[in-house]
Amino acid sequence: MGYRVFSVRQYKIRQRGKKYYVYSIEKDKEGNVRERYIGPLDKIVEITLGF
Repeated sequence: MGYRVFSVRQYKIRQRGKKYYVYSIEKDKEGNVRERYIGPLDKIVEITLGF
C-alpha cells in the first residue's frame, strides 16, 4: 500500500494509512532540502479554527 504526498509552497502533507501529517520544507544556502515534522493535519485544523 502506497501513500500520497501533497505539496503546497513550503509545506508537504503526507498520507499514511487513513491519517495525514504535515511537514515543513526548508532549504539551506547550499540547496539541501530538509523536512521538519509539524504534526497531524486534523490537530492543526482544530487549533487553527478553534474547535
